[in-house]
Amino acid sequence: MCTVTRHVLLSALAAATLAGWTTARADDVDLIQSSPFGTSWDRAASWSNNAPASAGNDYHVGRSPYNGFYLRTPNNAGNPTFPGDSLTLHSTGSLALKHNGTVTITDLRLDGGSISASTGNRTMAVGGNLRVDSDSTFNHFNTGNRRDMRLRSTLSGSGNLILKGNSNPSIFRFSADPAAYTGALVVENSLDRLHVEDTAGSTVTVKGTGAGLNWAPFEQFAVGVNGGTATVISPGGQAVNLGNGSGLLAVGRRDTNVGGSTPTQFTGTLDVSGATSFTANVGTLGVGYVSGGGGGQGYPTGTLILSPDNTITADSIVVADSRRVGLGGKTNQVTFGAMSNVSADTVVIGGSKGRALADIVPGGVLNLGGKSGARATMLVGDQPVSTAGGSRGTADFSAGTINAMLDDLILAQKVSGAGAATTGEFTMAAGTVDVNNVLLANRIGGGGGPATGTFNLQGGTLTAGTIDDGGNGGTAIFNFTGGVLHVDNFGFTLNQNGGTLAAGDSPSTTNIAADYRFNNGALEVEIDGYAQGTDYDFYDVVGNAFLGNDVLVPSPPDGPAILQVLLPGGFPWVEGDTFDVLEASQITIATDFVLDSSATGGRWLYEVVGENNREVLRLTAVTGIIPEPGTLAIWALLGALGLAAGWRRRARG
Repeated sequence: MCTVTRHVLLSALAAATLAGWTTARADDVDLIQSSPFGTSWDRAASWSNNAPASAGNDYHVGRSPYNGFYLRTPNNAGNPTFPGDSLTLHSTGSLALKHNGTVTITDLRLDGGSISASTGNRTMAVGGNLRVDSDSTFNHFNTGNRRDMRLRSTLSGSGNLILKGNSNPSIFRFSADPAAYTGALVVENSLDRLHVEDTAGSTVTVKGTGAGLNWAPFEQFAVGVNGGTATVISPGGQAVNLGNGSGLLAVGRRDTNVGGSTPTQFTGTLDVSGATSFTANVGTLGVGYVSGGGGGQGYPTGTLILSPDNTITADSIVVADSRRVGLGGKTNQVTFGAMSNVSADTVVIGGSKGRALADIVPGGVLNLGGKSGARATMLVGDQPVSTAGGSRGTADFSAGTINAMLDDLILAQKVSGAGAATTGEFTMAAGTVDVNNVLLANRIGGGGGPATGTFNLQGGTLTAGTIDDGGNGGTAIFNFTGGVLHVDNFGFTLNQNGGTLAAGDSPSTTNIAADYRFNNGALEVEIDGYAQGTDYDFYDVVGNAFLGNDVLVPSPPDGPAILQVLLPGGFPWVEGDTFDVLEASQITIATDFVLDSSATGGRWLYEVVGENNREVLRLTAVTGIIPEPGTLAIWALLGALGLAAGWRRRARG
């Protein structure tokens, strides 16, 4: 009996003890007063259980009735860890960051609360796991020194993270994993810098507080920074407005030492294609942009995808440029949307050590001009520093329309010490490009690797003061297959395989410094008076002129080479008027060369005559057809086609 009683008493005591332990284990503990300066979660008097924070408890800050309190992280502590099982910041609660390095919180929950940078001139990070249950805030206090916060947590939840500034400068760095997060980063106008450094292979949304993102002024917005790979998108239905004339917008950026001796790629992608419109008024727009950073071999690659409606104003737009590390031969890209209005003083597509592509969505329109003045300067493939590498730039606007006012368009330029190949290519198929100078393949100093500059005129109108090669062994290619070319001075052999060559500011003069090979298309002569090069078009060819193509290739391109005579002002020509419209060292005319004077209301003849040891193509106005022997059948056929032909005789002086 005594033994049994003893066992019963022991069992009762054990049950009572277990019950006591269970009662002592408080699952939910509230912060009942703000942390005094110099204290943190280890202060017992701050908590409702009157004990320092410890494992086994869930902690709450700002939960009713304990409203308006804040919890400090340990002052100046390096990389502290919160000991509780979880920490929830409710709508009136705040976590004030005072530590160094990264505070790790295994289960941090934001339910309307805030995290604040309470100490300046240091970067304070939050790591661990963060669940955002409702819209919550990262806040930079209003002080005169730098406030720098970084989020390194694994994110979940659907609440937004509202980023507030209020300091000078205020910097928020996002290096988190948002794979399970459906909220967005909401940028308030007061924030100075946002670096979306790394999104761990996922995508994060950045938006504004109302109907759109209106962020001005700002200092920096960077995506994919200093070794991190990040993708940022803009939500559908919002307008995006960035900047007020200064600041840096960078997609794939390095400004510090990144990586070791092995080249390592990191990427940035900014996709605003879902936005209703995108407006950026910045100092520099950089894509794949290295502005500093020691000898490490980490390199960025950037992609910018624009909205259907874009307005970009910048001092400079730079796609793929590094004066330090090589960019790994990866392509950096900007894709212009359905309508893009761009004002920039300098546009570089494929800068130092870079490879870049600028293109346009099918049917899109790009209007490009200067910021300070009417004209921009564009460089496609520019290698300005001595290096083992080179630059490759491609500006391919063939899918849409390009309208541009340019001072200089430079395709493939390199200094002598750059050892690898540098290429630059520009393609247009519709629109109007007005440029003072086009320079192809400029090998400055003549040393190092090759330079190849290519202009593809497939359609649209190109009006140029000068088109020239840079000499020093570079390869200049001008593919003229469509569109209209107005040029005052062409510095190397001009091969025309389509399109229309019309003298400069017609009527005007076009000077060709080498040969002219007119294989296919139209050669336009406008006549509005008797002064050569002023009242009527004149083509001065230093080398030889080949009019028609059957003497050059066995299978010429489709269509004849047509000399078109036009009277734009209704010039009252009379029978016997003569006009010397082309001069060359020697003129060779093929059988598919055709004179079309149907627009003049009369019949015209052509002949080749010799003058001053050169040859001249002369047009004569007549009222009837005067064929030379053996060409009657050809004349009859051309007449049936509505084309006026001319005679040809080889008279040499």
